[in-house]
Amino acid sequence: MIEAGVERFGCDPERVLGSLGKFGNTSAASVPIAIDLARQNEQIRRGQELPMVAFGTNLTAAVVM
Repeated sequence: MIEAGVERFGCDPERVLGSLGKFGNTSAASVPIAIDLARQNEQIRRGQELPMVAFGTNLTAAVVM
């Protein structure tokens, strides 16, 4: 599902952050976990604006800009 969204919206897969592969489905904690992993790997920096998208079971979804 993640790969389909990346392809559909034309995102660069190298710039997509995620935690599913490392931790599995972490539900509401997915976004903060992905942000922390990216911070640890120096993929993001303090003050950088990040579009965030999350989705869950029953097609629950959220977007934050």
